[in-house]
Amino acid sequence: MSAHSMTASTPRIFRSYQGPNNQMPDCPVWQVIRASMAHPELFKSMTIDDGVVSESLVGGDVGCSNPTRHVLAEVSALYPDRHVSSIVCIGAGHARTIQIPQSSLIHRFVPTNILEAMRDVATDCERVAEEMEAQFEGTSVYWRLSVDQGMQNVRKAAVTKNLEEAARAIADRNAVVGVKYIGGKARKPTMQQLTGVRRCPLPSAVFTGNERYVSQVVNCIMGPDNERRVCVIHGLGGSGKTQVALKSIERTLDRWTDIAYVDATSRDTAESTLKAFALAKKAGETHQDAIRWLEQSNQPWLLVFDNADDPDLDLPSLLPVGTNGSVIVTTRLRALGDLRRGPGSECRLGRMDPDEAVELLAKKARIEQLSIDEKEAAYGLVQACPPA
Repeated sequence: MSAHSMTASTPRIFRSYQGPNNQMPDCPVWQVIRASMAHPELFKSMTIDDGVVSESLVGGDVGCSNPTRHVLAEVSALYPDRHVSSIVCIGAGHARTIQIPQSSLIHRFVPTNILEAMRDVATDCERVAEEMEAQFEGTSVYWRLSVDQGMQNVRKAAVTKNLEEAARAIADRNAVVGVKYIGGKARKPTMQQLTGVRRCPLPSAVFTGNERYVSQVVNCIMGPDNERRVCVIHGLGGSGKTQVALKSIERTLDRWTDIAYVDATSRDTAESTLKAFALAKKAGETHQDAIRWLEQSNQPWLLVFDNADDPDLDLPSLLPVGTNGSVIVTTRLRALGDLRRGPGSECRLGRMDPDEAVELLAKKARIEQLSIDEKEAAYGLVQACPPA
């Protein structure tokens, strides 16, 4: 922080890379550390000189003790088209944790205003942390790890669970929130919210297994903006093609400004859905108008053809030309795999793993814990089912 304008709460950022703005001069690391430890009442400020202008700096904890918002703003400026999987914030303690008895000897050596400043720092940290928790509520992307008064009464299991969930979010690296939204910007409504076009269904509440296929589809369709990706999911009827597609859409929802979910059961249903999309976007009155709109759009869109099992569908004629956007196709026709584009773009679903099948059966039956006899019977049942 500038020693002369701490109330502005605008930190000075030292980078090892070229930042979007307010680039600080290159200087030795020890000078940066000295500046971060300086305090108006305890340690003298550190002067940084770039040869033209010199500036006195003090530690950021004085006016910006929790820089999370500034970090998110930096990420938004550098990587606007990417996604965030986890934000981990490590705190130093809540305000009520800093309690020094009046009889303590520390009062004889440390001025009262310094002790009050310590509490103000903690209060400011928690204020920002609470704002972040409210902003990312329900996304499982923000994790605040801090110490609070009374932690001795918290069971180890509760703390361990929180740490395990945070570690899992870091390891999985799922695309949860678009970078463009982490700064608090309002999300642009998707096509389903703006129009009467058929909504994209939610995946089944008992969706089980096939995680490797979902990851494959997500990695395929989340390609660069200037590279068309076409992921073809094919397999026998009932193998879970649609559920894999819907789960992949759910995980990448923040990426797309428009999602066109097309019932591709027949040529008529496909054209009808695309026509409704064109009308909703005020692009025309035919399915060709919808295709042209997608071809001309420079925004990230997703086009989904579900149940494209009719050999007479002529799916290639319904695909927009160009390099923008991504496409998902679910079909029983293996020949449509020739439409694939991009790495991992052909996803062939086979028979469900026996363990996954038993888990799905238990969920459907609403049984939380199977006995040994029930498990044996369940394995016998799923193995006797058809391959699909």
